[in-house]
Amino acid sequence: MKRAWLVAGVLSLAACRKTTGADAPLQSYNGSPVEEAPVSTGALPRDQATAKSMLYRQAANHSSAQRMITQSAEIRVIVRHPDSTSARLAAAALAAGGFVEDARQWRTNGQVVASITLRVPNDQLTPTLDAIRHTAIRVENESVSGEDVTAEYTDLGAQLTNLRATEAELRTLLVTVGQRTLKAADVLEVFNQLTDVRGQIEQTQARMGTLSKLASLATIKVSLVPDALSQPIATAGWRPLATVRTSFSDLLGTLRRVADGLIWVLVYLVPMVIAAAIPVGAAALGVRAVRRRWAVARIS
Repeated sequence: MKRAWLVAGVLSLAACRKTTGADAPLQSYNGSPVEEAPVSTGALPRDQATAKSMLYRQAANHSSAQRMITQSAEIRVIVRHPDSTSARLAAAALAAGGFVEDARQWRTNGQVVASITLRVPNDQLTPTLDAIRHTAIRVENESVSGEDVTAEYTDLGAQLTNLRATEAELRTLLVTVGQRTLKAADVLEVFNQLTDVRGQIEQTQARMGTLSKLASLATIKVSLVPDALSQPIATAGWRPLATVRTSFSDLLGTLRRVADGLIWVLVYLVPMVIAAAIPVGAAALGVRAVRRRWAVARIS
C-alpha cells in the first residue's frame, strides 16, 4: 500500500513538472527565434552528429552579418581630471544604449585615478572609442579584439536539441515504468535521470543566453590616468599642531616604556636578587663562624 502511494506521488510530481515546465522558444542573439525540431520522440534526431549537422546547415544559410562576434576593447588614456571624465563616459555609454558594468576611483600620490568598464551595442563600439580619444590628452595604448562564438552557439543548440529529445523519452519512460512495474525504486531512478537532464537543459540555455548578450554588447575597459602637469606642487600644507601632537604622543610612549621598565625591575629583579642573596649571606656567616672556632681552637 505504501509503495502504491509513493508511485502515485512521483507520477503526480512528474505530471506537474511536465505541465508547468514548458520551455520558452529559444531566441538567437539578435532576437529571432531559433528553428527547432518538434519535441516528439520520433521527430527529433537521437544522434548528436545528426542534430549538429542540421543546425550547421541552418547556420550556413544565414548571412555573414548573422554571425555571433563578441567584441572587446581596452584603452589607457591620459586625462586632466579622471573623476569628471569617468562621469562623462558613463553618460555617453547610457546615451548610446549601453550601461556601466564597473567603475572605480582611488587616490595615488595625491591624485585621483579611475577605471571604468562600459558595455555598448556593437555598432556603437567605434563611436564610443572615438569619444574616449577626444576626451584624452593622449592615448597610452589601445587594443580591440573579437571572437567568433557562432560554432559554440551552434554546438550548444545541437546539445539542447538532444537533451530535449532525451527529456521527452524519459517522461514517457517514467509513465511506462510506473504503470508496468509499480516499483518505487525504478520510478525514482527514472525520475532522477529526468531531473539531471532537465538541469543540463537549463545550463545549456543559460550559456546560450550569455553568448547572446556578449555578442550583442561590446565591452570597453578604460583606464584613466591623470596628467603629470595637473599634479599639485604641494599635496599638503605644513601643520605644526599635528607635529606637536605627534611629538607629544611619542614622548608619552617613551615615558610609558621607561616606567614599565622601572616597575619590572622593582617587582621582578629586586625580589630575585634578595632571594639569591639570602643563601649566599647565610653561607658566608657559616664560613665566618667556622673560622672563628678554628682560630680559638688553635690559640687554646
